[in-house]
Amino acid sequence: GTIPSQMGLLDGSLKRLFLSNNTFTGTIPFQVGQLEGASIMLKDNGFNTSTTAPRSLCMLVSVKEFDLADDTILCPPERNALSDFYDVAKGAEWTDGTNWRDEYASYCEWKGVTCDGTHVTKLNLTNNGLSGRMSERIGNLTFIKVLDLSDNNIKGSIPAELGKLSKLVYLRLSYNAFTGAA
Repeated sequence: GTIPSQMGLLDGSLKRLFLSNNTFTGTIPFQVGQLEGASIMLKDNGFNTSTTAPRSLCMLVSVKEFDLADDTILCPPERNALSDFYDVAKGAEWTDGTNWRDEYASYCEWKGVTCDGTHVTKLNLTNNGLSGRMSERIGNLTFIKVLDLSDNNIKGSIPAELGKLSKLVYLRLSYNAFTGAA
């Protein structure tokens, strides 16, 4: 069977949820990811791997620990990098953040993201109200070819991790508020 979504009602009281080594199937309910400060242990079950674990659970937004956070099928590294990018660039204030906060939507369906299969090849968020700064985890998008974040208000320095993007052929960061020495 599945994990009941009502587990999320235990928020505030439950500190450790151990459901490892069972025969749970289906999708991990996003409510489990809302258990503030809890440790979530779900390894060795039969969860549906055609869908991902809830984004907030993988990113440890509310929970303290999730034993499947490093599972690249349930918690894809590129989705985690994009989620961190969203948070650091004040995504809640963007002009259009379609699907970026959806717990289960494929990151390939997020506004401005283009994928080739499961890998991000393009991120185009030009003139979309981005502010904050650019996350260093942008360097985890190792298949990206096009990165256009122009005409926004991103501050701070350009992360050195951009240098890890060996497939990058187009980079446009103009008309932002970046600082730093040349």
